[in-house]
Amino acid sequence: MPASRGAYPFVRRSPPLSRLACGAVREGPGVRSVKSGPFVFIAAMPILLLIFALFIPRVVIVLLWLFTTWFQGAFDTFIIPVLGFIFLPYTLLWYTVVQNSFGGQWGLWQILILAIALAFDLAPAGKKYHRSA
Repeated sequence: MPASRGAYPFVRRSPPLSRLACGAVREGPGVRSVKSGPFVFIAAMPILLLIFALFIPRVVIVLLWLFTTWFQGAFDTFIIPVLGFIFLPYTLLWYTVVQNSFGGQWGLWQILILAIALAFDLAPAGKKYHRSA
């Protein structure tokens, strides 16, 4: 077991949301920590990145892909994120949030927000076929 991982070998550290062993909490402006069992969840996502994700999700995907490990380990193949980038950017971002922030656990809220992300992704396609009277 590597010494850097601490007493919990199943704890993985990845920015911007990390699951750290208890006691390794960093506090500061823009950082919110929630203690849940043997984990401390630390959310430090900049609000500006969140706003960009709502309006220009493809730019945020490229920035996350280039400068973080956000997509590392979330997908088995390279083709799924590429297709998600082209066709379903909001769904791709939400899927990676669930994989990184919630440990891949899909509950009711995660599925509900996934449906909203799919609606955002598919809404522009529906406008093409809508005729005005």
